[in-house]
Amino acid sequence: MRKILMALVVCCSFASAYYPLAAQEAAPPKSALPEEKKTPEPKPETKKESKAKTEKTSEDKAKIDRPKYIENYDHKIILRPFLQYPISRLYIGTYDKKFDVGEINFLDPTNKTSTIYSPNVNLNIGMGVSYKGYGLSLQTAVPGTEKNQNVYGKTEYFDFQFYYISNKFGGDLLVQRYKGYYLEESILKNPFQLKDKNPTQINELIDTAEVKRPDLTVMTLGVNGYYIFSDRFSFKAAFKQTERQTRSSGSFLMMASVMHYKISSNYSLILPSKERYFDGYSGFRNGTFTSMGLLPGYSYYFTYPGDYYVVPALFIGGGKMMKRYTTDSGSRQDFDYYWKFNARLGMGYNGPKWFYGLNLIYDHTSSRNFNSSTGVAVALAVGQIEVFSGIRI
Repeated sequence: MRKILMALVVCCSFASAYYPLAAQEAAPPKSALPEEKKTPEPKPETKKESKAKTEKTSEDKAKIDRPKYIENYDHKIILRPFLQYPISRLYIGTYDKKFDVGEINFLDPTNKTSTIYSPNVNLNIGMGVSYKGYGLSLQTAVPGTEKNQNVYGKTEYFDFQFYYISNKFGGDLLVQRYKGYYLEESILKNPFQLKDKNPTQINELIDTAEVKRPDLTVMTLGVNGYYIFSDRFSFKAAFKQTERQTRSSGSFLMMASVMHYKISSNYSLILPSKERYFDGYSGFRNGTFTSMGLLPGYSYYFTYPGDYYVVPALFIGGGKMMKRYTTDSGSRQDFDYYWKFNARLGMGYNGPKWFYGLNLIYDHTSSRNFNSSTGVAVALAVGQIEVFSGIRI
């Protein structure tokens, strides 16, 4: 019995040593095993794909942010009656800083060389209708709202001003022709001493120039385009009321501007007492000015309790201008720098249904470059003052 048990132990030991080796011999080589599929590594994003992803993220963020600040009413019909007064003023000065502190500083009595002309225009009344982002506006002059034509003369004019505003872009188109101006600078030079006197009486006191200039014609063609950087700011809420901004916010702006204006008259636009300050440019009577420039800007929408708002905006910059003059000494031409500013102000009440307020747009383009010491500094101001009300239905 003992010999039998020992024989079994030896057999078991031999089997445990043999079968692992046999299993190893029977296992196929690693090369014969099927290869595991590797997950491909993601390709790096191209610049174009990265930019598209960033833009999509920005668009998604804008869609989330904008409704928190702005309510849109494009789905409603908006009726908007208004009263409007067009602006067109011509400034003529000299570069000589000894005598002139700037053509826009017309209230300074020491500003000896600036001359200002204005047209005698009517107040306009009109109605605007908009729906789904599209609008139509018609207006007509109100008879009897111009100044006394015996004193200030008569102005014949065509004034087309179109203003487009979207969420991110805006644009202005100006097409104007004014014929017949009156001399305004005398009234503004010393408003306290000359108070209650009409232009003819003022003229008799301080100069020999004619107050009425029926021969003076100014033609203007201008285009401004601007970009609004912030999605939390609405120009449409401030100036067209197709939206309503509910929280205060501001935005940086950038404007590109192209302007062309032509001035023509039969004789000098410089007052006789001031001709001596203009040297070789005396007798200035005609001119053509074409400009291109860039104007950075900023605007802020202030909201107040009760749905009231105030929105100031300012662009200021410059560029290059082609200038052509006709003077007593003949024709002259310059290609030089110029400066420009564009100011806007909107204020009023903008409720969910009713709205009313006041808008002011003032665009000032000057041939002055601040570096030259001689020449004629000509500036043109255009724009409008508007009082409006309206309803969304």
